[in-house]
This record gives sequence, structure tokens and C-alpha cells, in this order.
Amino acid sequence: MDVIANEPPNSRKSDRGSRAVAGASVRSVVRLKGRENRLTDWANVERFCAEGQREIRAREARRGRYLSVYSRSMMPASHVLAALYKASHPKTPWTAEFSDPLLVDTRGERRTAPAEGDAADTLRDELDRRGFAAPGVGEMFELVEAAVYAMADTIIFTNELQRDLMLDHVASPELRERARRIAVVSPHPQPDPELYFAAPVEAGFFPDVVNVGYFGVFFGIRSIASLVSPLAALDESERARVRLYLYVPKPVPVRRQVAELGLDDCVEVAGFVPYLEFLNLATQFDWLVVADSAATEHHGVNPYLPSKLSDYLGSGTPVWAMVEAGSPMSRWPGITTTPVGDVEAATEQLRQMIAKKGTTASESQQGPTG
Repeated sequence: MDVIANEPPNSRKSDRGSRAVAGASVRSVVRLKGRENRLTDWANVERFCAEGQREIRAREARRGRYLSVYSRSMMPASHVLAALYKASHPKTPWTAEFSDPLLVDTRGERRTAPAEGDAADTLRDELDRRGFAAPGVGEMFELVEAAVYAMADTIIFTNELQRDLMLDHVASPELRERARRIAVVSPHPQPDPELYFAAPVEAGFFPDVVNVGYFGVFFGIRSIASLVSPLAALDESERARVRLYLYVPKPVPVRRQVAELGLDDCVEVAGFVPYLEFLNLATQFDWLVVADSAATEHHGVNPYLPSKLSDYLGSGTPVWAMVEAGSPMSRWPGITTTPVGDVEAATEQLRQMIAKKGTTASESQQGPTG
């Protein structure tokens, strides 16, 4: 398998461990240098597709045609390049995965941006040829989703709510029916067990407190408050028995927020770590916490299943999820849930975790009986 990807922007480093995750299944990774990815930048999509097509042609000239194509978004350029390949190789199976909706954002607002160029013209021609009305030049995201629905052989959604919400926005009954017919619901896969120990990390956690780990991003409708407010509700003696570790992409402002809340005695803030180190750290915590985005008020349902949940589940560490009612994560078996934003319920959960840690420590000190 060959992978064609955009070169990460200068602000982000490539994760060298990613090759170990893919293993022998990946033959080569081609990184196309260009502008930093912006979601609404169709010119960058055109650039990526033109360069990607040249790379594909060069490889096929040496090795023969590819047997299948797989694309994944959030970034739409991946699906566009795959659709262009499908247009010129109609018998090659194409699987397209949506990690999130493209057409609507987390607040339920429709994304719009112009899409003009050779790639956009090809997608519109393909839609017309297949009997589906092509969106106008100002509808970049509708165009990409429509091309996937009309041209792909298999479409993967992470959960049923995501699938239904996305397909409800399709105006054409025929296009919607085709997409539903070839749709597959498949959550994010769990990493192979050996990957959790491929990059051992000396965590240095406090052994006599409840060590809780959070790995993720605070943006838009996901706030730090839902995580740290329950700690503020604990009394001083309780806070001394719990420590929350936040691994975030921009630790400095988060660290400042924690200090302003007076919680820097029980909250540690660090930057992101490489993926394999994250997997190993996940095995060492007492608990891992993940939170739903508050999306129901905007969509009517919450269609988002955090990809981090699959990483957490493979670690063997208990998972605490702060969830919206009816969300995909709220229905997940085998995890502990409290309502997102419910400080009282989250505080009680912390108290139960502290009590359980104390009971376990006491039993360990006493040793076996009988």
C-alpha cells in the first residue's frame, strides 16, 4: 500500500512512530509539500490533487495499476484525489471514510466555500454523467460529499447518528439512497495490543493518588471547564488524593487557566506526546477521561464518536466518559459515564474513584488472609 498525504505545516512535526503503527502494510509514504491546510482552501485541494495524480501515474508506470483506493477525511482533499482516480479507473474499488461531517460543522452550520478548477470540474462532470445534479461553484463541501456518495463503492461512517445526519442533508433522494445502500458503520479501530508497549515511557505518577489522564484538544464547544470544575468542587483533602494530567497541543494557555482556577496543585498540563508514547502512557493511568462535544443543541443529536475512545479501550485502563444523552459514546458498553457539564455527577464520580483507590491500597498493604 502507498500513502499520499500532505506535508504537515511547519508548526507540526511528523510522528516517526506512525510507520510502526502501519507496519508492513505500507510500502511508501509520499508527502506533498505545499501550503498549510485550511479547510476552505480549494486552491490547496487543486494543488494536492495535481501533485498526487503525478505521483500516482509515476508509481503505476513502474508497478502497474492499484487494486483499490482508500481515502479518509476530515480534510476534503483526500476524497477529491480518490474521486479523480475513480473517474479515470472506474473498475477500481474505492472506499471512502468520513471521520466527521464535511458539509456541516460542530455547531450545525453549513460550511460554504468556492470550488473552481480542474478537479472541481471533473467532479461536477462525473456527477452529471451519473445523473446527479452537481452543486454550484460556491458549494465546495457539498460537492465533495456528493462525489463520494455518487462514486465510491463503500462509504464508512463511525456511527449511525453520523450517517443519518449526513445523509439527511442530501437533497437528491436517489443520491441519498445510493449512499445509504453502500454505507458501512464501523467505529475507529483499536490499535494492535503490542503497540501499547512499543515505546515505553517512565510516567513518574504518584502511586498513592488517583492518576487521571486526558489526551485531546480544547476548542470551540469543548471546554476545559467540564474537566477541571469537578476538581474545584472537591475539598482540599480530596484534591490531595487525585491528579489530572492534561496532554494538549497548546499547554501554556491551558496551564494559565488551571493556575487562575487555583488547581495547579492537582492538575498537570503537558504538550502532546508521540502516538506510541501516548499509547504506553494510557496503560499506566488509573483512569482515562474523554468528553463529548456539546453538539445536541446544534444538530438535534450528537453525531460525534471521539476517535480517542478506541485508543483508550485498547489500553485496558478504565474509561470515564463525560457524555451527552443519546450520543454514540453514551451508548458504549463497558465504560463509566456521567453527563457532560454535570459538575455534581462528575464530582461524585471522582469521589468514588478516590475511595476505590484507597480500598485497593489498603488491601494491598494487608496482603492475603486465610
